[in-house]
Amino acid sequence: MKMEVELRAVHEMRAELAQVRMDIQNLGAMRQELMGQVQGLTQDLAQSAEDLHKVSALQAETQEIKHETQHLRLYWKLWEP
Repeated sequence: MKMEVELRAVHEMRAELAQVRMDIQNLGAMRQELMGQVQGLTQDLAQSAEDLHKVSALQAETQEIKHETQHLRLYWKLWEP
């Protein structure tokens, strides 16, 4: 009788161990998927930072052009008959 109880316990432990192994495999696959998503998001973030830098440069250039335009308008008014 004791042997049967021990055999059942061993069988249950084996089944539980198989489930744990399957869970570990699933978690590994999920981890890989998440790492891929993180890599994609990191690339998106880098592209956004580059775009932001370009926008900042364009804003500075636009401000410079506005300033030059104002300066030329004032200069033109001085020489206007």
